[in-house]
Amino acid sequence: MAGIVKTETFFSGDSSVAERLYEQMYGVGENSLENINGQLTSANLHDNPDITYMHVQKNSFTGAGATAGTASTDFFAGGTAVPVGSGWYRGVTDLSKKEGRYLAIPGACARFYLPYPARVLCLWSVTWANDSQNEDKTSNIAFFIDDGLTSTKDNPLTTPQTRRVRQSRFLGGSNGFTNKSYGDTETQAVMFDRYKQRTWSGHYLSEELSPGYHSIGLRVAAHSAVKQTRVKARSMKYIYFRT
Repeated sequence: MAGIVKTETFFSGDSSVAERLYEQMYGVGENSLENINGQLTSANLHDNPDITYMHVQKNSFTGAGATAGTASTDFFAGGTAVPVGSGWYRGVTDLSKKEGRYLAIPGACARFYLPYPARVLCLWSVTWANDSQNEDKTSNIAFFIDDGLTSTKDNPLTTPQTRRVRQSRFLGGSNGFTNKSYGDTETQAVMFDRYKQRTWSGHYLSEELSPGYHSIGLRVAAHSAVKQTRVKARSMKYIYFRT
């Protein structure tokens, strides 16, 4: 509690009283009128105040959001002079180049506002398959943040935040198997279960991001020989932590 306040008396003609008057009105100490307003002196402060979540305003230190897709999204190859799948999606023969060919996946992208500097934890789950008939013709999905890869030193194939599917409809060729129980002697291509697509449950913790709007998302690109890539965005979540 506040102690007894002993004020100083000022007389007409006194000079340089501003600092003394300020300390008497607003200073922290025994002889300050601030004590009347309930300010505690150091002797009355608790050494270890118990501050819990009840004393912290919502979103003061963290925030979060999420999105997801409700159906599968088909990307059909095609484009300029490439009627592979009668679509407009232009693939690329070298998936390590041309980041602009990677298209945003609906339900796997988000844009959010940071009210303060923060690190962002991103978590996602996605499944995808294609109708490639060549194990070297793949469909790739990469994670982008603020329209760029997670590392400026990497390309879409060397960054850790990239995955691919090869022949998701067929098992065979050099990766096939021999069914000896039926007397087969040669490796044969067999139809793959259409529901056993590749699933990628990934995560990424960003460096400190500045206050303002930011974007995150998964993007897909396929080799130009792949007619169709089917993607289902199961979830994209983000949690940010004030730094």
